[in-house]
Amino acid sequence: TEIQIDPGIDHVTCFEEEDGFVDLNPFGGGGGYECMWSDGGDDCVRDGLSGGLYFVTVTDQDGCTNVFDLEIFEPNLLELNIIVEDESMAGNDGSVTSTPTGGTAPYQFDWSNGVTEFGQSSTIDGLTGGDYTLTVTDQNDCQTEATVTVSSEACLLDATSSIIDVPCFGDSTGMITTTVTGEADPVSYLWSDGSTNANLSNAPAGVYSVVITDNAGCSLVLDQLVVSQADELQVNLLSKEDAGCADAADGSIIINVFGGVGDYDLTWSNGAMNDTTIVQGDTIVNIPDTLLNLGVGVYVYSLFDGNQCFKTDSFTIINGDMEAPILLLEQGTVYLDSMGQAPGATFDMVDAGSSDNCGIDSVAFMTPDFTCADIASFDFQVELFDAAGNSTRGFATVNVIDTINPEIDCGNITEIETNSCGPLNYPLPTATDNCIVDTIQLIEGLPSGVAFPSGTTIVTYAAIDECGNSATCSFNVIVDIDLEIQVDSIINASCFGESDGSIAVSASGGSPPYMISSSGGALEDLQAGEYIISVVDANGCSATTTAIITQPNPFEQRVDVTDVSCNGGTDGIIDLDAFPDNVSWRISAVDHTMLSAGLYVVTVTEEGSGCETIQFYTVDEPEVLEVEVTDVTHPSCHDSEDCMFSISISGGTGSVTILNDPAEDFCAQGFTLLIVEDSNGCVVEEGILFNVPDSIGVSNEAITDANEGLNDGSVMLDVEGGTGTLSYQWTNESGDIVSTDQDLTGVAGGVYLLSVTDENGCQNSFEYVVGTITSTVDLDEADDRIKVYPNPASDILNLKFIESIPQTIELLDISGKQVQLIRNFNTDSQVIDLTDMASGIYFVRISYDEDIVLKRISKI
Repeated sequence: TEIQIDPGIDHVTCFEEEDGFVDLNPFGGGGGYECMWSDGGDDCVRDGLSGGLYFVTVTDQDGCTNVFDLEIFEPNLLELNIIVEDESMAGNDGSVTSTPTGGTAPYQFDWSNGVTEFGQSSTIDGLTGGDYTLTVTDQNDCQTEATVTVSSEACLLDATSSIIDVPCFGDSTGMITTTVTGEADPVSYLWSDGSTNANLSNAPAGVYSVVITDNAGCSLVLDQLVVSQADELQVNLLSKEDAGCADAADGSIIINVFGGVGDYDLTWSNGAMNDTTIVQGDTIVNIPDTLLNLGVGVYVYSLFDGNQCFKTDSFTIINGDMEAPILLLEQGTVYLDSMGQAPGATFDMVDAGSSDNCGIDSVAFMTPDFTCADIASFDFQVELFDAAGNSTRGFATVNVIDTINPEIDCGNITEIETNSCGPLNYPLPTATDNCIVDTIQLIEGLPSGVAFPSGTTIVTYAAIDECGNSATCSFNVIVDIDLEIQVDSIINASCFGESDGSIAVSASGGSPPYMISSSGGALEDLQAGEYIISVVDANGCSATTTAIITQPNPFEQRVDVTDVSCNGGTDGIIDLDAFPDNVSWRISAVDHTMLSAGLYVVTVTEEGSGCETIQFYTVDEPEVLEVEVTDVTHPSCHDSEDCMFSISISGGTGSVTILNDPAEDFCAQGFTLLIVEDSNGCVVEEGILFNVPDSIGVSNEAITDANEGLNDGSVMLDVEGGTGTLSYQWTNESGDIVSTDQDLTGVAGGVYLLSVTDENGCQNSFEYVVGTITSTVDLDEADDRIKVYPNPASDILNLKFIESIPQTIELLDISGKQVQLIRNFNTDSQVIDLTDMASGIYFVRISYDEDIVLKRISKI
């Protein structure tokens, strides 16, 4: 096909630039193109081209050609086309306009007065005379720059300013004055704060400007007119310590004065003010910025600086006491007066020494007045306050009591005489009290309305109020009658405590018949004691007398009781010595020196009189000595010593001793015995059992040797003992793990170690030799290297090695299971013990470096 192109073209970006690009992308023909350009270029892809028309000849590998023309365009020259309007006499009305041509629109306009615009054209106006520069950038970043001049008419207007700053911070006392020259009157002023005067007065600190315009239309601007002010005069409170108490003078105020213009003059309301000192001829002014020894109050300062700027403020020193009063109370007592009244209690009555570090300012404590109805104890609230308002609250107990005795009047009766033995009525006394008389009671003699005995009877009455205060009055009742009763004889009690005494009496005088009575109820079968015997005659008159029945002294006994030593024992003792010597005694037991715990009766008998004394004695015994075993921890492994236990011992007497120590291997034994003895020698034994896990062992081992060069050896076995699930690890002679199964299979000949571990971490290891079968010599045939005798054998089997010593000797049962292994020996003979072997056929396998000899033997 004909050669064709599909050109990709990037045209030149700016006038007369050389950044054009062409990729011809030829196709058709035979391929393998060469491209020759009219400007001498020879690539099918070119860059750095200028604008213009190019001719390109494209040749393929077959020599076929085709000619193409390409045009690369470039923009026209970017021109600004600026029009300038000069400033008129009125000023600030100049303008500059640019309407660019060429380049690639739209354009960006950047003016030297800071204006930036986008579009086809741009104008800046409101211009004063001067030079202005414009930079125009088109869409391809092509740039052109030009500077133009805006002309101005000649104006002679000029002005200067003078500034007076604000002397005190925040005031409005600043001033700016202007001086104008070359003006065409009249002249107008416009300040930035709106003022229109030639001079600006009462101005606060700030930045000002003014526009000055004369009658010719000329104007000028004075700007950046700065009215300054002094730094603010300030007082900073560095520290303030309040007074420790209301009347203390230990407060302080420390301030820091700064700002203003210095030369401070500081005075305080308490009279503190500046002072001066002369140091080496220099006068030093000291301001009172530290006030000490201040009491509670308000302290006002007045501060002037060198500009007579003024500042005032105050600081308050308060009572800084933070400690509450200490309230100490005791019970107070209020006594009722003779009218049964008492005023309320005061704080002094209950104060037990209350105090405060700054003194107690006030007490809040109030009780009502009291009357007889208030006899009791009451709790009233007490609260102490100090001058700082700290307070402590409590409750005080006030006891209201009455100590005034009542008054009792027996009616001026001092004596009543009668010769009648009938009932006697006499006036009862009366009583008064400041409160209430609770009772009037007869405390001696007989009441009114009853018969009085012959002789003088003292009658006493007592008046008792509700507080127990009392008063008494007494009088005598004299009964003059001739009735008498006398004791004729007394028979005393025969033995101590017996009731066989009797009294004989007789009566005379009065009017028979007589009725005789005794305080003992009868005059016979009486115990020792004092008895009142009364007689009443036919007229009801009575007389009394007393009689005393005595008895022998009791036997003096000294009894020693020895308690049982051990609970359940029979070594208790009751030892009794009786006084006097003519007595005997017996006990309610077979032997008074071999007593068990219990209550015993001791009977003491006087031989002459037969008088008996019975006493009861108790023989005690200690509590049972017991040992309680708790917190038993069983051994984790068959041979471990990590078992533990705790014991608590109760009962017995006095201190307790453990007589024996557990055996060192008691964990493995599964049992230990504790023997405990108390201070009485009582002994108790307590056995402790431990669950000892079975040791890890193996049985039914069967070893299959490996054939030379093959991994077909094995060790089959059963594992017993241990705790829980068992884990297995087989390692070879190099320590490498070869299996984690119970049975070892698929191994070459060699020595293998089996480690078995249970859930408690208990472990046991077993070693096995898997032989390597190279050649086997059956000793049933002739072999002169080994002598085996006797065969059959009953207990001992002898092996004699003629030529060389083997590496190992194994005894196998009929199933091939290894039952004995002998290795690491260096003698030419060996003995195998068959004593514990069952009768039957066995094999002896003797392993050499080069072969294995197998011998069959019989155990009988």
